[in-house]
Amino acid sequence: EQKFWGTTDFSDGVAWAYPDEEHSGTERPAILLDRTGRTLATRSGLGARAFSEGLASFAAPGKPGIRRLEGRNFFYRDFPGLQGFLNKQGQVAIEPVFAHVGPFREGLAVAVQDGYCHIAEPGGVREGSPTSGYSSSCGGAPEDAVTPCRTGFIDHIGKFAIEARFESAQDFQEHLAAVRIDGRWGFIDAKGAVVIPPQFDEAQSFREGLAAVKIKGKWGFVDVSGKIAIPPAFENIESFSDSLALVYTAQGAFYIDRQGRTAIPGPFKEATPFVNGLASVLLSDTRVAYIDHAGKTVFQYSRRPSR
Repeated sequence: EQKFWGTTDFSDGVAWAYPDEEHSGTERPAILLDRTGRTLATRSGLGARAFSEGLASFAAPGKPGIRRLEGRNFFYRDFPGLQGFLNKQGQVAIEPVFAHVGPFREGLAVAVQDGYCHIAEPGGVREGSPTSGYSSSCGGAPEDAVTPCRTGFIDHIGKFAIEARFESAQDFQEHLAAVRIDGRWGFIDAKGAVVIPPQFDEAQSFREGLAAVKIKGKWGFVDVSGKIAIPPAFENIESFSDSLALVYTAQGAFYIDRQGRTAIPGPFKEATPFVNGLASVLLSDTRVAYIDHAGKTVFQYSRRPSR
């Protein structure tokens, strides 16, 4: 029933829901529900996320923020909480001791060690850690947190299966994970061995045997041997799904096949990857269509114009 002010999507057969009642700050209650609506657990004061492989990451409360005037300048510093994992009984399965964790994929999860450092996000974004804090209300890391926090992969008991020796990392997909070493991205296997040497500006996880990589400012795809499968020619790119990839140029978005050929030309102002044979595309400011692999409209609807 519609009795919550907020919910998450279902994952691993469960979802978090937030009751329609008074709450304040980090003390808001969260209820873990199964697909029948039965309550499995209740937690308070924890920012829990979606489940994967039976565990959900969460953030514990951070240390108090700092607000003060220094001369004529306003000094701001907020601190995120350390992160760990909950089980489906709502119990802490892995203690919150990490600056950041990703979801479990193929038995491993990205885990970032805390310290006075920055968390290196995709696109060159730097975020503060629980120790260094956010430098503004929009996030970011303090200027003197110049060192990337060390990143590795943990197993289901919270032990590092692949030591934290990377500057950043993406989730495992298809038995490989993208990692950053000395500012360049490559790929490792589940034992931590480098199988594609770090050579890319940026990289995404493998999907359908291909991974998006950025070379000299343009995106293309490599295969599992590291060989260029689709030359870098795009401003932005999304992973393959349903054998098609969504790519972006200055003209807009369109779809390519695994050989890099244009499959659905568009160009569209907005678009989504294909899922179960359909993708959503924006035809005009108000008309949205769902199209099939041939680019044919299956159905469409109107939305409110963007402001």
